[in-house]
Amino acid sequence: MVPYPEGFLGRDIVEEIVCQCGCKLHSVLETSSVTSSIMNLMKANIGATVQPHPLIRQICEPVLHTIRIKDGALSRSLSIIYHSDRYLSRAAKAFIEQIQEYFQS
Repeated sequence: MVPYPEGFLGRDIVEEIVCQCGCKLHSVLETSSVTSSIMNLMKANIGATVQPHPLIRQICEPVLHTIRIKDGALSRSLSIIYHSDRYLSRAAKAFIEQIQEYFQS
């Protein structure tokens, strides 16, 4: 595996699922740079990685084979946090609306 370093949310989720399956994650290398480091390591056939589906769609590397995890897929919760008693600009409101629309689809 070529995962994120320990302490990264994506790494924690993958390790938890692997552990639940009775296995142990064996990382050959760790990096926090997805597009340059992890994808280049995948192209060099160094190992495998688990990445969010939207990121995989964006990268679109024809030499890489992807397997979409459907049953028991990994997930995480995201939150938008702001001061409810403070002014929220139109740009911030538009951003929140876009984020909500993106994740609802």
